[in-house]
Amino acid sequence: MRILIMFLSGVGNSILFLPIIEALKNNLKNVEIDIVVGNKAVHDIFQTFANINSIYIYSHAYPKKSNLLSKTLSRINLFWKLKNKKYNYFLSTSLSSIKEGLLGLLLGSQSRIGFGETKLNSLIYTNLIEINSSQHEFDLRKNILPIFKIKKSSDIPMIDVPKKLDEYATSILKKTSGHIVIGIHPGSHETLTHKRWPIQNFGLLLRNLDSVYKCDFLFLGSETEIDLGEKLEQLIPGSNCINLIGKTSIIETTAFIKQCDFFISNDTALMHIASAVGTQGLAIFGPSSITKNHPLNSNVQMLYNSDCDTQLNQMCNNCNKKFIHDKTPPLCLTNVTVDTVTAETKKSLSSLIENINI
Repeated sequence: MRILIMFLSGVGNSILFLPIIEALKNNLKNVEIDIVVGNKAVHDIFQTFANINSIYIYSHAYPKKSNLLSKTLSRINLFWKLKNKKYNYFLSTSLSSIKEGLLGLLLGSQSRIGFGETKLNSLIYTNLIEINSSQHEFDLRKNILPIFKIKKSSDIPMIDVPKKLDEYATSILKKTSGHIVIGIHPGSHETLTHKRWPIQNFGLLLRNLDSVYKCDFLFLGSETEIDLGEKLEQLIPGSNCINLIGKTSIIETTAFIKQCDFFISNDTALMHIASAVGTQGLAIFGPSSITKNHPLNSNVQMLYNSDCDTQLNQMCNNCNKKFIHDKTPPLCLTNVTVDTVTAETKKSLSSLIENINI
C-alpha cells in the first residue's frame, strides 16, 4: 500500500501530525508513506522525527529565480515522480483544498481523502471529513485514521531529540551551569505578527525574573525575527543572554528547547515543540483559538484574556482595524499583563528553584 500525504501546513501542525503518521505506520502492513511539504523546516521535522519513505518540498521544486520554462519543467518533473509511484491513497491535510484534490485525481489515486464536505469536494474526493471548528487541530486530523480502520493513536505528540543534537545543545549551554535556563520565543511567523506579545512586555518580564533568580535567558526564533532578539538584548542590559535567533535550524532549536528549564512563548510552533519534548513552559495567547491551538501536553500552561472569545482564530474587527492602521497590538494580548505573566512564571518555577537550590 502506498500513501501520498500533501502537507503544506507549518511546523506547529507538523508536530501535531507526527502521532498520526506513527499510527499509520504501526497499523498498516507493508505501507509506504511519502509526503509533500511546503518548506524546509517542515521537511526537517518529518525527516528527523517521522518514519517517512520519501519527502518532497513543493515550494523548492524549482529555483525561485528561474524562468517560466524551467519552473514549468520542474513542476512537471515533480508531478511525474509522484505519478510513477502509483499511490493507492492520496491524503490532503489542507482544509477544503480543491487544487490538492485535483492533483490526487490526476495522479490516479483510487482513494482520495480530504477535509470539507462541499458539493465540489464531493466530486473530487472519495472520502471527506467534516470540518468541526470546535475541534483541536490534532483531533480534526485524527479523523483520518478511521478511514484506514485504525481505532486509536497517541493523544500526546512526543519528540525524542537525537543524541548528537542533545549533546551539541548541552555543550553550548555549559556556561549556564547552576543557573535556571529560561528559553524565550518573542516572535511568531512573519505572517502572524498580530500574535506577538509586545516586545517591551517581554523585556519587563525578564527584568522581573532576573531581579529575583539566577537566570540565563536563551532567545530562539527564525531569521525573520532577528530584530526582536536584538531589541530584547537592549531592553535587559547586564543580564545573561544567549541570543540564537536566526542562528539555528528547526531541529537544533528543538534540542535547545529540550535543554531549557522553562520556556516562554507566544502561540507558535515552538510552543508545540516545548510541549512535545517535555519542557515546562508558558504560552501567551492572543487572537488565536485556544480550542484549536492549545498545547496538548500539560507541561505547557496557557495565559489568555478570559474576556475574549477563546474559539475565535483571528482578531476581532476593532483590533484588526487598529492593527492594520498602526500595528497596535490587539487588546486580548495587551490585557495579559506583565505582572500576571511574572506571577504565573514564578509559580511554575517554584519547585524547580528548590531543586536547583537557588
